Amino acid sequence: MAFTTFPEINYEEEWALSWGFFIYRTVYTAESEESWPTVLRKIQDYAVKGVKDKTEQRIKLEYRTFIFDNVEFDGATIEQLRDHNKEWALRNDLRGHVVARSFIVVDDDCLQVLMAAPEVPPNSMHERFFVKLVDVDYDPTKPRLPNPPRKDTGIIKVSTFALYAA
Repeated sequence: MAFTTFPEINYEEEWALSWGFFIYRTVYTAESEESWPTVLRKIQDYAVKGVKDKTEQRIKLEYRTFIFDNVEFDGATIEQLRDHNKEWALRNDLRGHVVARSFIVVDDDCLQVLMAAPEVPPNSMHERFFVKLVDVDYDPTKPRLPNPPRKDTGIIKVSTFALYAA
């Protein structure tokens, strides 16, 4: 699959003093169209709720996302998204920046979990609301741990509460 969406970003002006994520949407159904704005808001609200070292208002002001929301990503594989993300980062001179080391994928699994999540983040961080965080530079031929406890795929389901630390 060849992607054609490579939007420009000015990292220094838009992101230098911020935190946030690059998010790929990979499901395009009638349900996802209706729920997409709510899913994005929940990702932000839950991520901010998980922050302990700054005031919530300041964290919200510093939060940024860059959304890859184009039907051409419908059903894309993780490898296709990795390739796209690497090319996009290269075109925008972001390779090596910490923000370009990973990205979030919202597929149908994540969409369903986040739509079932309460509107207001609960006080308990033990709830199982997640997104998929993808390591851009994952290489299956180069294991990161000598004896990993589980198969390393370069993808991890991350609690929405733990995103600030990701």
